[in-house]
Amino acid sequence: MADAVKEQGGCCLNTYPSAAVRVCQAAKERGLDIAGAKFVGTGEPITKMKKTEIESVGAQIYISYGFTEAGLVSAACPKPIAVDDTHFLKDCFALIQRRREVLHAKLSVDAFLCTTLLPSTPKVLLNVESGDYGVIETKHCGCKFEELGLTDHIYNIRGFDRLTAEGMTFIGTDLVKIIEEVLPAKFGGASTDYQMLEEEDEKGHTRMSVLVSPEVGQVDEAELIGTILTELSRGKDTQRMMVEMWSRVGTLQVKRMRPFVTARGKLMPLHIRKGK
Repeated sequence: MADAVKEQGGCCLNTYPSAAVRVCQAAKERGLDIAGAKFVGTGEPITKMKKTEIESVGAQIYISYGFTEAGLVSAACPKPIAVDDTHFLKDCFALIQRRREVLHAKLSVDAFLCTTLLPSTPKVLLNVESGDYGVIETKHCGCKFEELGLTDHIYNIRGFDRLTAEGMTFIGTDLVKIIEEVLPAKFGGASTDYQMLEEEDEKGHTRMSVLVSPEVGQVDEAELIGTILTELSRGKDTQRMMVEMWSRVGTLQVKRMRPFVTARGKLMPLHIRKGK
């Protein structure tokens, strides 16, 4: 990327936001100049902290939104009002929202329901829930997408009932079985002594932690992490690839602390600590 910026004046890399942060941090550590580089990110949420890390080396990131069954649903706005401001591709899709409660989290969200409009679409979708929620708003930004008639914006996009790190996503139900059944059976304690936590660290990396209550007693942390990764790798090939990614970058860690409870005193197997 540094060579491309030097020789061509810029470059563009399509990758996950977490990977973009790692690239920028690596460039900074090695004294490489990638100012002017652009990143197009998808696959996981972007936060202000991640955006700040990327911009600290003179690069920029633009976030698009989509999901596997539909493809690209909205494209990055070059004049964003939010870190993940995108233009909804209303020539290809219809999108409505439905208020629903999230399993395992005691949380209500305005979930996206997507319908495909084009006869050439690879899959016909009719009000299919994507597993994401956010804000849908019609507004004027003055960019080229608006000139094309794409005035509907989607932003503050987040997934629910799943955890995502390094662009790798695991559905909540897969993790719940591990938290409530596998770990207590192998390491002791009850289902309420464990919890999966998704949060952002001080470097802008999305981290996954398994919280283990001190009441459980002494635990071999390496073995506990290995047990979780082994259980997750029992799924499809894509899931095994995700486990390999988490293992490689050390995404998963153990924290000896009591699990978080909701404002109403409920303890959920999955907890997401919102990034700034």
